[in-house]
Amino acid sequence: MRRRGRTIALSTVTIGLVVLVATAVAGRGYVVEQYYIRELRSPDEAIRLRAAEALGEMRSTRAVPHLIRLLEQEGRESVQWSGSRKIIACGPEGSTHESWQPNGFQMTRLAFALYRIGKSALPGLQEAELLEKKRILKGGERVLSSDDLLGTLSELISAISSPDQVIRVVSCEDAAKGWSRVLMDVNKALAQKRIWAR
Repeated sequence: MRRRGRTIALSTVTIGLVVLVATAVAGRGYVVEQYYIRELRSPDEAIRLRAAEALGEMRSTRAVPHLIRLLEQEGRESVQWSGSRKIIACGPEGSTHESWQPNGFQMTRLAFALYRIGKSALPGLQEAELLEKKRILKGGERVLSSDDLLGTLSELISAISSPDQVIRVVSCEDAAKGWSRVLMDVNKALAQKRIWAR
């Protein structure tokens, strides 16, 4: 009888440890996700961008409202449909050359984080787009031009809804100037297995 009691106690402890370890492993992702969401409020732009990129890579649906709020606050962020044209491409050691750019979407890094989350970001983006349309109809004053934010949200929704498009990530400065110095051609990176899209 004593031996049976020890076996039951040992089995209970073992099962408890397995459950504890499984909970810790599952909870780790949540803790990391919350850490990056908190980093989105950093006064340092580089920290905010790294956090946004990490959340995009994690495909964090919890981060969508926070990323949209940040997109709203950052007036330089944009998503644009880009027709075929010649661009200046930067090569190794600062060399430049002209190349042909096919049709596709061009977006800044923060917008690309939302794009990386994929279709699960669509409900949040569509809700933000609807709220922005209502603000425009009411004539509310905003720091960022409502038309710019509405356009960015609409283009981002279009990009996510069009999975076979060419996506290019550009810096905010280059997007504001209206020309493309491509930081990352997502489709080329996908072909080289460096980035995994939706």
